[in-house]
Amino acid sequence: MLNALEVFTTVVVGLMVGVEFSVAFVINPILNALPGDSGQLGRAHGAGCSAP
Repeated sequence: MLNALEVFTTVVVGLMVGVEFSVAFVINPILNALPGDSGQLGRAHGAGCSAP
C-alpha cells in the first residue's frame, strides 16, 4: 500500500511541477508576444474572467 502511495504522490507532484514550468516558459512568452492588449485578454480568459 505504501508503494502505491509513493507512486501516486510522485505522479501528482510531477504533474504540478510540469504545469508550472509550462506556464512559466511556454504560455507566458506566447501571451507576452501578442499585439496590443491581447495578452491581457488571453490571461483573463484563462482565469475564467469575462472580458469587457
